[in-house]
Amino acid sequence: ALSSQEPEVIIYERDPLLGTRFDRAISSNFQSPRAEATLAAYPLFMSSEGREGGSLSYSWSIDGKKVENPSIEKSVITLRSAGGGARANISLSIENVRSILQTAQHSLSVQFNNETPSIF
Repeated sequence: ALSSQEPEVIIYERDPLLGTRFDRAISSNFQSPRAEATLAAYPLFMSSEGREGGSLSYSWSIDGKKVENPSIEKSVITLRSAGGGARANISLSIENVRSILQTAQHSLSVQFNNETPSIF
């Protein structure tokens, strides 16, 4: 017999040089070495045409305030630090609008170090 799985979401960093870092999922804390971080969400166990399928609705929040994601990819969000050592609490809720029981949430804390890497 097949058993059903609860929907969940896994978040990965999208590195500007390395692409999506599938080698390390972000659980609850993420430290960005740069002043900018791009996060990509991957919903699991949801019936949809894909991550960007029309039936999935993504709702991102920063420090408890819902934000409109300007990205074409609604499963991806880019965060920019307002100052050195800034911290932000990020939460994401994904809902399948065609299946009311398919929802998943993920929350994490992002710490920006704002260090510019040196080539020396």
